[in-house]
Amino acid sequence: MSATAGPTARATASPAPSTTPSPSPRPSSTPTATAPASTVEAAEPAATIEVGYGPIGIAQTSDAIWVAVYWTGEVVRIDPATYQVTDRIPVGIGAIGLAAGADALWASVHESGELVRIDPKSKEVVARIDTGPQPEGVAATEDAVWVTGEEKGQLLRIDPQTNEIVATLDIGREPRHVAAGFDSIWATSYGSAIISRIDPQTNDILATIEGEFGPEGIAFTDDAVWVANVRANNISRVDPATDAITNTIAGGQANEGMLAADGRVWVALTGDGQVAPIDPSTDTLGAGITTGGTSPRRMLMRDKRLWVTNTDSGTVAVLDLPR
Repeated sequence: MSATAGPTARATASPAPSTTPSPSPRPSSTPTATAPASTVEAAEPAATIEVGYGPIGIAQTSDAIWVAVYWTGEVVRIDPATYQVTDRIPVGIGAIGLAAGADALWASVHESGELVRIDPKSKEVVARIDTGPQPEGVAATEDAVWVTGEEKGQLLRIDPQTNEIVATLDIGREPRHVAAGFDSIWATSYGSAIISRIDPQTNDILATIEGEFGPEGIAFTDDAVWVANVRANNISRVDPATDAITNTIAGGQANEGMLAADGRVWVALTGDGQVAPIDPSTDTLGAGITTGGTSPRRMLMRDKRLWVTNTDSGTVAVLDLPR
C-alpha cells in the first residue's frame, strides 16, 4: 500500500482487539500530580501511510522507517523521503516489538514466541530465536538485544554474535517495554506495576521501583527517566540518581508510548487518539495533537517530524510539530 498525504486517508482494517489486560487496582505510590492541558491541536498529518492491520513497533535506520504490523505478521519498510511502503517482510502473526541495532532489525513475534532477526540491507529474515511465549518489548545495544517475555515475567538478554539467550531475569508480571539509558537497562512490568533497572555489565537487577497502574513506555532526558502508565492515565518521572519517582504528571486516556525528542518528552495518549508533549523543565503536559487515526502507540522522530503508529487505524501518521 502506498502513502497518502492529507487527513482523508484511512486504513479499512477492522479495529484490532486489545491485548492489554487490566491489572488489579493498587494505591498510588506518588501523590504529586500535575494537571494536563485541556486544549487540543487539530493539525492535519503531513502524511498518513497505510501499512496494514495493527501497526505497533516502529524503528529507523539511516535510509528507512520500519514498522511491525501485528495482524498481517509483517515488518514493513517505508521510504522516509517519499512516504511509500517499499517492502513487506513476513515474520509471523503477532509482530509487535521492533528495534534497530547491532547491524540488524529485531522484531518480537507475540504469537509464535520468537525474536526475528532481519538484515536491513537484504530485507531477509536471517535468524529466528525461540524466546518462549509472548515476547514483546525489544531494545538493541551494540553488544546485546533485550526482550521482555510477557507470559513468564522475564527479561531475556541475547548475544547478537551468536543469536543465543545468555541471561534470563525474573522482573515481575507481564513485562512490556524495555529501553537503554543511564548505562542501564530499564523494563516496565505492567502486571506488577514496577520499573526494573538492570546493570548490563553484570545482568544484576539494581533497583525495583514501585510505580503506578500499568507502566509501559520509557523515555530518557538528561536527568530523568519517564514512564507512561496506561491504566493510571499518568506519567512517572524517575530520578536515576536515586531510583525514586519524583513526580507524577496527569495525562490522557491510556498513556502508552514515550519518546524524548526535540527538547520535549512525548507521550502517546492512546485512548484519546493524540500525542502530547511534556516540558521537562516544568513537568507540564502541553496540548494534545491529533494523529488522524485511532490508538496511537509508538513514536520516533525523524527530520523534525514525529512518526506515530495508529494501531486500530492501520496507519502511520507523520506529524509536523508546533514550536
